[in-house]
Amino acid sequence: MRRRGFDTRFCARCRCQREFSKRTAAHLWHLGLTILTFGLWGIGWIAVAMIESRRPWRCTICHSRFVPGGETQISQTEPMAEPRIKLPVAPRRR
Repeated sequence: MRRRGFDTRFCARCRCQREFSKRTAAHLWHLGLTILTFGLWGIGWIAVAMIESRRPWRCTICHSRFVPGGETQISQTEPMAEPRIKLPVAPRRR
């Protein structure tokens, strides 16, 4: 069972599956405030929920942000790709 505000995703910095966390609004607390203020706090609740939904998922180990396009895993068995820029190499002397 997953905990609220936690998810397992691929961390590009750690280069493995890690648990990511995200702050979430305490909806039960905001519901109570909305009832006590006769609906007036509902405006604040909406603002808080919108702000919290925009916060990024963060790795619980290295605290890097989750990049939606970066979840492809790098296989350890595949050879690394050649660098795009090759530096000139001086010829060997005999």
